[in-house]
Amino acid sequence: MNKKESGLDNLFIKEPIIIGKIGSVYGVLGWIKIYSFTERLENIFFYKPWFINHIGKWRKLEVINWKYNNKQIITKFKNINNRNIAYELTNQEIIVNSTQLPSLKDGEYYLKDLLNCKVINQNGFIIGIIIDFIDTKSNHVMVVKPEFTGNSEFNKSKFTKKKLLIPFIEQRIIQMVDIYKKFIKINWDINF
Repeated sequence: MNKKESGLDNLFIKEPIIIGKIGSVYGVLGWIKIYSFTERLENIFFYKPWFINHIGKWRKLEVINWKYNNKQIITKFKNINNRNIAYELTNQEIIVNSTQLPSLKDGEYYLKDLLNCKVINQNGFIIGIIIDFIDTKSNHVMVVKPEFTGNSEFNKSKFTKKKLLIPFIEQRIIQMVDIYKKFIKINWDINF
């Protein structure tokens, strides 16, 4: 597939944010299933333009149509007119530049802003660093890489986990988020 056939242009994205993923091809006319990572599935279409990192190069995709099909979203992109061209885009992450996200009020934050924050328990001991989030539909879960610095209440020799999964439930587990100092204070038993 060349640039002219695909409608893709080489670009550079400074602060990429993944908002979805391109799924399998739907039909013979170039429609593709889309997996949206936004809170409401259709909110993915509020963010334009979309980018993918196709074969090591940033490319822009233009959505010309979309619709629901059996509770899934299918999308038609500009200049993607047949199944073969559409197939080459499958399994690509849908990316936007973080500057496209709406501004937030004081005390609000995006989960992306919490990546690499230290997680500290109620006694002030560092548990680890947030490396990812998992969306379980009922709440988000922090994926934390353990770094039990100065933690006397924890027996490192008994602990073999490489990642900790800690529910991100504000007020119940999350006691404080300091986005500027890059730490989150939690009420959580580290031996759980």
